[in-house]
Amino acid sequence: MENRMTPEKAKQALLELFKDAGRTDPGLLEYVESLSRENGILKQELRKRRAAGRSVALRDGGNNSRLYDALRE
Repeated sequence: MENRMTPEKAKQALLELFKDAGRTDPGLLEYVESLSRENGILKQELRKRRAAGRSVALRDGGNNSRLYDALRE
């Protein structure tokens, strides 16, 4: 799996860039943090929907096997 940057590392990197540039932009930092929060919420929603989809697929089992066979052809 690829090495992903954590929100904490991203924030630290952004703060270092601000330091190197000699200026800051609090709005940018807030924006990045809001994107990180939104991403977390979307990940949770995706997990819930995938779990719900799996339970429906397991419940329905082979009821739609003819349909799936037809779609595969």
